[in-house]
Amino acid sequence: KLQLTDNREFYVYEHQEEKIGFIAIERSLSTPGTFYIEKMAVIPTYRHYGIGILLMNFALNRIKELGGERISIGLIDSNTILKNWYRKQGFKEFEIKTFDHLPFDVCMMEKYIN
Repeated sequence: KLQLTDNREFYVYEHQEEKIGFIAIERSLSTPGTFYIEKMAVIPTYRHYGIGILLMNFALNRIKELGGERISIGLIDSNTILKNWYRKQGFKEFEIKTFDHLPFDVCMMEKYIN
């Protein structure tokens, strides 16, 4: 775990001393109980082995420990494969955003923690 600010934590997944996955969680400063998952990534060679699911489950448990009630993520709206992957993790779309500084629309998805 690496924590650069009071509201953001970074975690690395290692396999045989090689860093192959990464995930960041951030506590919302404006919406109590909401956390964001950011920068979730797995090195392409190690994809499709369940590492992304391990990272997501770790983040979910950590967010629960921190008192989180809702997780929000943003991703490229046209990436249907990734959207479907997040749907399988229990996320639902709630908004499509357009940002002037980005050449694509952003799909916002959320998951409530029971």
